[in-house]
Amino acid sequence: MQHLTDELVNTKLEEIHRTWQRVRAGARRGILTEDEIRSELLSGFYGIFMGLFRENGLTLRLDKENYPCFAGEYEAYKKGDGVSAAAHLPWLFDTGADKGEAEEADRRQLFRLMEEFRVTPDYFEPPSYAEQIVVPDRVPIHGYHSACVTGTHFNCVDDGGLLADENPTGKTFTLTNDLGLKAVLTIKEDRRREDRNGMDMDELVWPTEKGLVILKAEFLAEGYIEGYTARERKENPEVLIRLKEGGTRIWWLAYWEDRYDQRSAGEYPMWQDYYRWLDEQKARAGKVLEVLRKEIWQIKA
Repeated sequence: MQHLTDELVNTKLEEIHRTWQRVRAGARRGILTEDEIRSELLSGFYGIFMGLFRENGLTLRLDKENYPCFAGEYEAYKKGDGVSAAAHLPWLFDTGADKGEAEEADRRQLFRLMEEFRVTPDYFEPPSYAEQIVVPDRVPIHGYHSACVTGTHFNCVDDGGLLADENPTGKTFTLTNDLGLKAVLTIKEDRRREDRNGMDMDELVWPTEKGLVILKAEFLAEGYIEGYTARERKENPEVLIRLKEGGTRIWWLAYWEDRYDQRSAGEYPMWQDYYRWLDEQKARAGKVLEVLRKEIWQIKA
């Protein structure tokens, strides 16, 4: 199924062109600072160019095998030769129910947007220093003055006996996820057989056939999560543990994150390739913005 129709893309491009015209007018009148101009351009780049794919069930998956195909098909598109290559390898995927390769029409729309935003294939070139970059699954929930509530999809493969224990309160368990990361947690409350109606710090709302349901987590614990928090957590060590698959598997941990946790996560070895790649992407985005900045003045008001 095609996700990016001409009507949708045309609407979004009209929106970004109006924004660019407004930015140009504001800059020429001297009412926009350099930071404001950059912020406007970044908002359009990430919100429309990148956002169109994320919000419409499409994801770009490039590696050293399929990147040459992607780059070659873009050059063929620019020459008017279509987007299919003789040795085509999938690189754009549908994240919906089909979960297969995206339609050729969607691939063509990506190339169209790349031209509009002056993005060349090298912006997406995968790094040569890692076969696969492991991305930290850190989900911000709420921010406060000195800490924030954060969650992670902890794909647990070994619960250390927690779920089989009839009376785990006061005991410490080591949970292990599919990346080998450990969460060492002491159970403070076992709510599995209690009325769990109510709001927890992660504020999860569950859609059901009877409407929205707000439920507390099955466990309240204290401890640390490797890769996400500091080992010594003195300010607020609380961690929520939520289950899925009928209460047979741990899937979500939520925790209070302070500056020590942030520093620990930032220094964790498993994420360093990701942070390096992120810095490279920011630099590439900066080059795209500079090109847009130079060309934006040519847009007619």
